[in-house]
Amino acid sequence: IDSNIPKGNYIVNGCPKGGSYTTYDVYVYSKTQGTTIARDFGDGGTFEITEENSISYIIRTRTGQTYNNLVFYPMIRLASITDPTYEMYTYAQPLESVGKWGNLYTVTNTHNESWKIQDDGSLILTTDGGISELNYITLQKGTYTMAVHYENSSVIPCIIFRNRNSETNYNSNYGSGKNYFTYTFTEETEVRVLLQATQNTGKVSVGCKAWLTITKGDKPLDSYRPYSGQREIASGVYGKNLYTQDLFKDDDYVLNNGYYRSKNPILKAGNYIWSGKYFQSSVEGITVRLANSDRTKTYPMVGASALVQQTIIQTTEDLYMEVNYAIYGFNSACVLDGQIELGTVATEYEPYTKQSP
Repeated sequence: IDSNIPKGNYIVNGCPKGGSYTTYDVYVYSKTQGTTIARDFGDGGTFEITEENSISYIIRTRTGQTYNNLVFYPMIRLASITDPTYEMYTYAQPLESVGKWGNLYTVTNTHNESWKIQDDGSLILTTDGGISELNYITLQKGTYTMAVHYENSSVIPCIIFRNRNSETNYNSNYGSGKNYFTYTFTEETEVRVLLQATQNTGKVSVGCKAWLTITKGDKPLDSYRPYSGQREIASGVYGKNLYTQDLFKDDDYVLNNGYYRSKNPILKAGNYIWSGKYFQSSVEGITVRLANSDRTKTYPMVGASALVQQTIIQTTEDLYMEVNYAIYGFNSACVLDGQIELGTVATEYEPYTKQSP
């Protein structure tokens, strides 16, 4: 299992009791450092990351041994979390991707399918009275409002902010008669988000469709807007759609090995999806793409004919925009309705709009 992990102190566990070098074990290998940095024989192992690392979690069994019903529960947790009980992976939306305007939250997974995630970012209730714990989010000190936007139910779904390490709720809309609640955090906090299909007024209808939003401040969004992490792009421009024709201004590009390349990165490290409608002119080899600094990773977006294309971009490096030299200056005729947004699931196209901090 490969992953990137930020600096910090961690505990690896998941190996059954009784492991050893000669029978079975679990170990963490740092691909960045080229060495094993922790090992677990059944009681866990600690390790420290002093700078962001690319690591592998490896389960190893030795040949010539007999094993009966060994069960491994792979887990790496922060050393500050003392409870070693296995918990399946939950994406914790990182602090640095939380934006300053719009919806700060996106649902990426649930602990069960009482509420099932849909392609448009909504959740559908599949079980009478069901409750699902969703992915965590790290929120900075300040006031936040969580809202549930829903349809196909006369009862408002219940939304909850819960403590990361306990069953204590910070706040919820239970019994308030509102589709939102507000809470003020006095320090940076990792929050568990729950969606519940019961209220003091009754049960939410099976088949209810719900969308969740978290906004900075004490006001909810009037209606659902997709997650807009609002990572900075090109001279302080922000918004859900990070793509704009302004990225192709002549004075911002230099010729570099057959491509005109932006002088500065236009995307910071992160997860994005690039989608839109494109078409090919009579010029051969038209390509618009994103690339890292040494071109070892590229993400093309214009193909050989008219098409709607999607490219998932998961990068630990900043990316530059590149345009094939043969059509530089004519790119506006080749790229239609482009959209770059945070996340890995494309949402409905929204025209680019410049926003001010």
